[in-house]
Order: sequence, then structure tokens, then C-alpha cells
Amino acid sequence: MKSKDWTWKFVTASELLSKGACELCCVNLEPSNTNANINIYNGENTLGEKIVGLFTSVKINREFYPTTPIYCGRGLYVEVVAFTTGVFVHWRELGQ
Repeated sequence: MKSKDWTWKFVTASELLSKGACELCCVNLEPSNTNANINIYNGENTLGEKIVGLFTSVKINREFYPTTPIYCGRGLYVEVVAFTTGVFVHWRELGQ
């Protein structure tokens, strides 16, 4: 697979990253303080199916690297809940 087929973004606030089907490759939470918290959803908002929630009670990055990309058929949404500098998200759009 070519790197140009994949998209990445450093998200600093809750955001819809994909309106259509995609594959989630990895997520990296960079906390701004203790008790950082984010959620990733298969969908266009927080009403979608929750894929993963990342939390840290200490100021250290948390990563989510599934063994294979996760299919998100209804979109990809990142919810920044608290004390987060940003979230690095890596995904691949699938054709409509």
C-alpha cells in the first residue's frame, strides 16, 4: 500500500475526519495535563459506535495501534474530552 493512500491529521478539538467509509490505522493521544481523555467513533458524531477511548492519569502519550486497520463504514469522528494538546490520527479513505 502506498503512503499517499493514507491520510493523517493532528486534531486539537473534536472533529469529523471522514464522512464516508474509511480504515483507522492508529491514534496517538498527546495530553496537556493529567487526566487527558479522548474517544474515537465509527460515525459522524458521538452517536456513532465507539471504537476506542484513550485516557491517561499521568502526563504521558497513549497510543492505539490495532494489529489490522479498523473498518469504519459510517465515518470517523474524534471527540476531545479533556486536557488534550492534540490527537494524531492516521486513516485511509475508501472510495464512495
